[in-house]
Amino acid sequence: MRYCLLILPLLIYSCSPSRFVVPLGRKEKAVSLTAGGPLILEENQNIPYPIPLSSFTYGYGLNKKITTHASLHLTPLAFGILHIEAGYLYEWYYNNKSKIGITTDLTGHLSTVFSDWTTNFHPQFDANLYWHFLGDSHFHCDCPKDRNLNAFLYLGASSWLTFNQSNIEGLKEGYRILLNPHFGLNAGSKRSKWNLELKYFAPYIRTSLTGIPYYNPMNQYGAFGLNLGFYRLF
Repeated sequence: MRYCLLILPLLIYSCSPSRFVVPLGRKEKAVSLTAGGPLILEENQNIPYPIPLSSFTYGYGLNKKITTHASLHLTPLAFGILHIEAGYLYEWYYNNKSKIGITTDLTGHLSTVFSDWTTNFHPQFDANLYWHFLGDSHFHCDCPKDRNLNAFLYLGASSWLTFNQSNIEGLKEGYRILLNPHFGLNAGSKRSKWNLELKYFAPYIRTSLTGIPYYNPMNQYGAFGLNLGFYRLF
């Protein structure tokens, strides 16, 4: 947990997994609990483990293309940081035959540090291409042949903007956009679903200089992360 103290001010936003990739049905509601973050591999260990960042999310389907959502980050509260977010998911394309769709999600992050009441705002933009290879998220069937199983794969990236953030030496770095590619699997019944997401945090930033043993078997740039989430639809 000591690494949370080091990275929370820097990675608290970009560590967030994809909240929703496929829009909910009209007036459909969902709650989710997610946990995970960047992977750490210490010298005396053989298996990397994710930094335990957790959050609670509520989503609501305005119509078949639009889903709104709001989240509360639970781990930062233990360190005196209130971090909330609100987002707007829109589906631009969906093919009924191939079951392939494209969605984007615009999210705003707001955080406040209780010790000095420092407040920051960061916008985030996600884009995803998904394939609903099992079942159909848009047309549920209650017929006897329906196996009540749904699963989809998705590939995309999240980007968020920092406003004139200071580095470790206290120098202003100006504006910066951090891009984080990700790949995920969502599977379960029509009402209960699990989501597993693998993310590559900031692949163009040299994380070896941070002094934190981020796990990256390929090079010294960026870090891999893992998030697991459980969703319940109503």
